[in-house]
Amino acid sequence: MKFKDLDKSVKAAFYAMGVIFIGLIIATAITIYIANKDHEDVIDRNYYEKGLNYEKTLEDNRIMEKEGYSISGNLFTERLPFIRGKNIVELSFLKKDEPIDDGSLLLIRERGATKKFTESYQFTNLGNGKYKAEIDIPEIGQWVITVYGKHASRTFRKTIQIVVQK
Repeated sequence: MKFKDLDKSVKAAFYAMGVIFIGLIIATAITIYIANKDHEDVIDRNYYEKGLNYEKTLEDNRIMEKEGYSISGNLFTERLPFIRGKNIVELSFLKKDEPIDDGSLLLIRERGATKKFTESYQFTNLGNGKYKAEIDIPEIGQWVITVYGKHASRTFRKTIQIVVQK
């Protein structure tokens, strides 16, 4: 029996199966394209080296803390109510309660699951150990804020998790 000899409804069923099969192939191709378009690796290629550096960073942070280094301000004390959009952050960078004027502060804002929203902001030195930056929060939700204070070729780090609700 040939295809042309089949009943009209059976022919329609075969055509429908062909269209559905082609649609399935197209949907699979689109899914693979979307999955690979903004792909981020699950595991970082240099995870071992980063792990070693992380331990060194923690130890350096403990030593600097014992030496009296501190970063303080409205971000860490008052729980500055961040809003979606522009936010002003003012911090003090101190060593044994003495202002550090020859240092620099860098803020990195990131989301935990993706690098898509990671941005860094350099603080402006206002003098007398005071630093100021304007940071942008693009969306509501949880954010990880890390402040790096550099002084005398060493780096002091302080991290905080914030929630933006409006």
